[in-house]
Amino acid sequence: MQGIYFPTYVVEANPGLKSVLDLPDYIDLFTDPEDSSKGVVVNCIIGWNCQKIIRAKWHAYGLNDTFNLLYQLCLKAS
Repeated sequence: MQGIYFPTYVVEANPGLKSVLDLPDYIDLFTDPEDSSKGVVVNCIIGWNCQKIIRAKWHAYGLNDTFNLLYQLCLKAS
């Protein structure tokens, strides 16, 4: 199941955050330390199908103007 999920305590403290489309109003909760003009959300591991789906939805929702996606790497256990 692909989606953007937030901890219960974040939603309870910010009752207006009901949809991914509300994110531009909450940049201050998710400030990107490398680009303070945008928020940041962690995406799936690079190469996984969910990573591609979330990225496509991100652009379709127009969130790339206000948020950056942070991509995870999958490292092999040694």
